[in-house]
Amino acid sequence: MLTVTDLYILLIIFIIIIYQLYDHKLLRYPYQTYSQECVMLTVIMFMNLWLTIFISTYNISIFTSSDSCLVSCPDMLKPVLSTRGDNYYSPFGESDNKDTLNQCLLSAWGGSHIFMYALITFICPRLWWIILLIGICWECYEAHALGCQDFIDILWDSIGIYCGYMFANKYNTKTPIPIRISKKRPFKHKSAP
Repeated sequence: MLTVTDLYILLIIFIIIIYQLYDHKLLRYPYQTYSQECVMLTVIMFMNLWLTIFISTYNISIFTSSDSCLVSCPDMLKPVLSTRGDNYYSPFGESDNKDTLNQCLLSAWGGSHIFMYALITFICPRLWWIILLIGICWECYEAHALGCQDFIDILWDSIGIYCGYMFANKYNTKTPIPIRISKKRPFKHKSAP
């Protein structure tokens, strides 16, 4: 497990790397190339990872406490929470009480998923599908390595991605951002003579 000193050393190294990327014109916002958007996404995701580890290591109670429930879970939805890991609120500590695990549908931790994924997608809207894949892979990693997974977080991630994409379409450009996974050109309609 990382210590607080390790986290600060990683943050300093991260800042040096960001400066080098910026200095070599690889990190720009607004970006002008697809490569710059990919670099931006990578930087944001590493910063998000650092923040996640920082919050867990410092045990910031607004996120790591079962008392920080935003939406209580009705009885009919409690089976949905069966995927929640035993260490959901304390990934580096003791297992959580089973009763507290199933009382909250949307915790502050889940709410942070919506906010962060909306922000990330707003900044890099064309890469929404990569952002979703990263979220799914992260939940799988949490399940196998830490026991702090909650697969309903994928729903919160998706809601955040949708909101970020919609805001990006509304505020970033005057024309909608196309959802294209391949580089093939769409069919052109011939106008009537």
